Amino acid sequence: MSANEQRIEEVAIVEAAGFAGEEILEIIDIEVFVREKKPVPHGHRYRIRIDKVHYVVDVSHMTGEQILGLAGKSSAGWLLSEKVGGQMRPVAPNQTVDFAAHGVERFATIPKEVQEGEGPVRADFTVLDEDREYLDSRGYVWEAVDQSDAKRIVVRGFQPPPGFAPATVDMFVILPAGYPDTQIDMVYFHPALSRADGKQIRALITNQFEGKTWQGWSRHRTANSPWRQGIDNVGTHLMLVDDFLRVELLK
Repeated sequence: MSANEQRIEEVAIVEAAGFAGEEILEIIDIEVFVREKKPVPHGHRYRIRIDKVHYVVDVSHMTGEQILGLAGKSSAGWLLSEKVGGQMRPVAPNQTVDFAAHGVERFATIPKEVQEGEGPVRADFTVLDEDREYLDSRGYVWEAVDQSDAKRIVVRGFQPPPGFAPATVDMFVILPAGYPDTQIDMVYFHPALSRADGKQIRALITNQFEGKTWQGWSRHRTANSPWRQGIDNVGTHLMLVDDFLRVELLK
């Protein structure tokens, strides 16, 4: 069994109609093909990942609603996003995704529900409605902190993916002047994260906040994954953070 197969926690086989008269040759793991920068071939069965679960389908096109349906969810209560070109972007329920031509690596779901009565435990500045909705929907205990050096969204008690220590940390992102038209960059943790397997995490810096030294992850968007005005926000950035934390554990 390959290392990639060992990482698969669950595989659900979904029967669907294939192309008429076309032979299904093999299962294509689109996440592997995209990461290895290989073109995804047409006319095969496709393994796609939604959150942590892999599904095998016999079609190359599905709508956002159909993809949510694979995971037992619907657009009534869930949002769907896809990772394309190194960044997470939303998928509308009626939007068609072509697994072979779209360049999509994987999918993620986010609950729509906002927990009523929740919100920041400290609010030094007004937070965008879409940012508030995302942070509340994740059940985070969070703060909007404005100090002389920067505005920060601070999440208390964040739980990184299994494989990091400690299991619970505080986390913040800095909102630059001009946000949301100006991009958010990097993320910071306290206490500092380390890999449970002892391997070194590269490209780290430090930041002073609350009288403590925070660990900053120097991870930046590229020309192929630019900040998209009117689309990207705190929520999409934190989804990107979740993704590069998981990618770190695969190194």
